[in-house]
Amino acid sequence: LTAASNTIFNVWQGRDYINNSVNGKSSTEAEYGDTVVTGYVGRDDGNDTWNGTSVRWSIRTKDGVSSLVLYPSNNVSGTMRSFNRADSTRAPWNSGSSYANSFTQVVFLGRIDAQGSLAGMFEGCTRLTSADMRGLTITDATTDASHMFSGCTSLPFVTNQNQATPYEAKLDMPEGVFLPATLNPVSAASMFEGCTGLADDGDTSAVVLKGFATRTAAVNLSSLFKGALSEDATVLMENVGAASTASGDLSSLFEGAHMPEISLSSVGGAATADRMFAACPELTKATLVSVCATGSFASLFEGCTNLTEASLTSSGNGDRANLTRMFANTPALTSVTLDGVANGNGTPRTSGAAGSITAGTPTMTDLFSGSTGSAEVTFRDTGRVADFT
Repeated sequence: LTAASNTIFNVWQGRDYINNSVNGKSSTEAEYGDTVVTGYVGRDDGNDTWNGTSVRWSIRTKDGVSSLVLYPSNNVSGTMRSFNRADSTRAPWNSGSSYANSFTQVVFLGRIDAQGSLAGMFEGCTRLTSADMRGLTITDATTDASHMFSGCTSLPFVTNQNQATPYEAKLDMPEGVFLPATLNPVSAASMFEGCTGLADDGDTSAVVLKGFATRTAAVNLSSLFKGALSEDATVLMENVGAASTASGDLSSLFEGAHMPEISLSSVGGAATADRMFAACPELTKATLVSVCATGSFASLFEGCTNLTEASLTSSGNGDRANLTRMFANTPALTSVTLDGVANGNGTPRTSGAAGSITAGTPTMTDLFSGSTGSAEVTFRDTGRVADFT
């Protein structure tokens, strides 16, 4: 297209004069109803600082369904620009706009490549119930998913395990967040923070994440589900951030979240997980296996006033791991099992050196501070070199 004809093309398409075919390819955006608002989020010429025309977005309404539709302007393929939380580069439909509560589902048409950050992409979209992100082609350049869905209080569940069923764009998209297997971020900090609508559906857990954030770089999953989940939600996470050989961050990952039970396996690698479950008011049972296997756990469950049962295996074994106040102020505790915990790379204290901590020695001071209840505590191969003062 010439510059003049390209201008005409963009104007006509912006007014929905072109909806049936472009370059011989079928276009179905009009099937999602009347246009409320439209714009562009393309990454033209490799530029992330302005909205290129290669990818178009529109909010459309039909039969009571409001959809955010993203599609290539040429109806074949396009590259989407990066999103960040700053006003200049944020997603034009998130909480920084007047459109955040104007749609309930996201639909991807054609091929759209994500070549950069997805940070804050749907932040504060409180009516959003359906986001099948498998319709977006994720590349290795996509390393930041922080705050991507934070504050989306209507989302019912999150999974990255529904890969066998192919993506299908339609007016009645299935509810929930379906993450593509290719989404492998370095940062997912606060990705689902404040998503209080996450709940179990029959035998299906509210959160099922397996093989997520598996890069060897330091992974930041801090506050991932902070203040999220409903009171009947359960969480299943396996092999999440576990490959990291650098010091990652899982601090406050579930702090203040509302799930009654938690089961984690191979999560965190060498990460620090201070206050990971602190102040979770409904938490009654926690099972952790190889969680932050070489990391640390200061105030891990502090303030979980309804926690009755906790079992940790092969966890919190980092050099100089800090397990201070791990169960502080947990008065309902009845059973604690620590198996292979706080066995870091430090040197055991020599006889008569009480009160001193040799460099490299894990710390378990004030482990049950303020927990006035009566609990059966079982230690196996735990605290071989720890300071228990």
